[in-house]
Amino acid sequence: MASSVLTIIAILACAFSFVDANPNRKICVVKGGQSKDIDDAPAILHAFKECGQHGKVLFNPQTYYVNSVMNVSWLKDVDIDIHGTLEWSTNITYWLNNSMQVGYQNQSTAFIIGGDNVRINAFGTGTFNGNGDDWYKWIRQQENTSNYPGRPHALTLSRLTNSAIHGLRFLRSQMWNGLGIAIGSIGQYNDQFETIERVSVNDIDYENTLHAFYVKTWTDDQNGYPPNGGGGGLGYLSGVEVTNLNATGLRGAAFAVSQCTRFSGAPGVGNCTNSQFQIKNVAIKNLSGTTKSTRVASLQCSAVAPCSNITIADVDLRLANSTLASDYLCGNLINPMGFTCTGDVCVGGSATGEC
Repeated sequence: MASSVLTIIAILACAFSFVDANPNRKICVVKGGQSKDIDDAPAILHAFKECGQHGKVLFNPQTYYVNSVMNVSWLKDVDIDIHGTLEWSTNITYWLNNSMQVGYQNQSTAFIIGGDNVRINAFGTGTFNGNGDDWYKWIRQQENTSNYPGRPHALTLSRLTNSAIHGLRFLRSQMWNGLGIAIGSIGQYNDQFETIERVSVNDIDYENTLHAFYVKTWTDDQNGYPPNGGGGGLGYLSGVEVTNLNATGLRGAAFAVSQCTRFSGAPGVGNCTNSQFQIKNVAIKNLSGTTKSTRVASLQCSAVAPCSNITIADVDLRLANSTLASDYLCGNLINPMGFTCTGDVCVGGSATGEC
């Protein structure tokens, strides 16, 4: 599997400044063991314990080897400067038995960050390297290749408020490597009402990811139960703005909507247009770079609750021969803004946001 990189330059829940109001705050420099055989997680946790409230935790420009789980969900008014790389071990047996549950489906994680007034700055170079290649090879040998219990996410932000993340790179994540920024699965729990509102994402760099941004919902038909089955959920997504995106070598539609998820990894047969979860008021602006797909958008929306008020503007995505990507494939879309649909979208189940 080709590697991919997602760099988060800024994801803001509110206006926020990285200027340190207290230059005299305590600083804890994480000292790594400089060897894959030495677990740096204890040193990292010690630094957070000493400086995780009203202090600063500083990672030097070196590789830190993380061989065990870390939970720092109690942070307060802290700066976290990441100049180096945190590299997770490939001890699959350990992670399967020790990754931390996140309280949703059967999902688990290797690292939890939570608290209030947390400022993470990775300067565009600080990296979380999940060493995912070993996981990708391993999962292909299992009978269940989707949502395998114990397979961890690289990072979970848990009850993180009034906080900002800047310039953090994700490389070869252990779980769900190179799909782009995803919202979903949604509507997986029968008769449960879910809402996603007021999401702002900006200044993102992508390298060899499948999409730039995608939304995925389950159909209205319940097939089995989570994590690898479900459907019949209710609700809406509204007020999403994604701006200033730069892509290198996208592999699929830059912006994708799939409302045809029925059960994991198998398209099967069924109704792809009956989801009751509605997607509306979404804006994708200022998207540029290179792509391997002619599709700028693939919008497979529900006929029961059509997508509405979708804006795609200021796009300059080019193929290897320098021609513009120009396909906008649409189904059950009301009031598109900034673009014109050029053809019908494919109809079929997907685990990754597109047929």
